[in-house]
Amino acid sequence: ASQDPLGLKPAKLALPGAVAAIDAEHGYSGALLKDGQLFTWGGNEHGRLGTGDDKDRTTPSEVKGPFGSFSLGSLYAGGVGYDGSLWMWGYGGHGNLGLGSRKSSSRPQRVAMPEPASQVACTRGQDGCKGGLYPKQGGNEGPHTVVVASSGAIYPFGTCHK
Repeated sequence: ASQDPLGLKPAKLALPGAVAAIDAEHGYSGALLKDGQLFTWGGNEHGRLGTGDDKDRTTPSEVKGPFGSFSLGSLYAGGVGYDGSLWMWGYGGHGNLGLGSRKSSSRPQRVAMPEPASQVACTRGQDGCKGGLYPKQGGNEGPHTVVVASSGAIYPFGTCHK
């Protein structure tokens, strides 16, 4: 039996390997292992855990990769593969997944980039959007994504950048 049932003290989290990077955002967390495996857990609104459904998880679940880096946003997430491929998942109602639509995805979807990506940043600290989560048109001030390419160029997308 645990001496800390509320989880108020540090406790080791079981993962299948050594961790290279971590991230945490509103209600969920992620850990990238040194071998490129990505694990997420917590609230799964809009499929932001990348596990193919919208079920919350109290223990880490693997996101299909491998990844070299990742970013957790408030409503969605993204990862960069070792080969420079960009993958996005979760809420996409403002075009923030870069897929050319306003559709969400509970699984990582490859984004067509003009050149390899090296880093992705997803909107954080935003639990709502101007125009609502499902705007019919416009939709300014919604989630947006910024990608750094291997050349050093910046590629922003989402309704803040149209």
